[in-house]
Amino acid sequence: MGILPVVLYPDPVLKTVCEPVGRVTPEIAKLLDDMAETMYAAPGIGLAAPQVGVKKRDMVCDVSWREEAQGQKPQRKLYQLVNPEIVRRAGEI
Repeated sequence: MGILPVVLYPDPVLKTVCEPVGRVTPEIAKLLDDMAETMYAAPGIGLAAPQVGVKKRDMVCDVSWREEAQGQKPQRKLYQLVNPEIVRRAGEI
C-alpha cells in the first residue's frame, strides 16, 4: 500500500473511539509500516490510525527530532505502538 491518504479535520473518524487491536496480525504490521512511510513523507513526527481513516488503536512516532533540535545528526527512532495508553501525565500544553 505504501503512503496512505491522511484524513483532515473535521472528518468524524478523528473523534471516533477506536477498537483495540486484539493481536498483531500481518495486516496490522503492514498498516504500521505504511503509517510510518506516510508519517515520514508528510513530514511528521507521529501518526495515529484514525488519521489515515482506520478505527484501530495504534500509532507510529519518531523521536529523533530531539537530536536534530540539539544540533546532532538524527538517527531514526521509530516506535510502532499498539493499544497505547496514557498512564501518567504532568504539566500543561
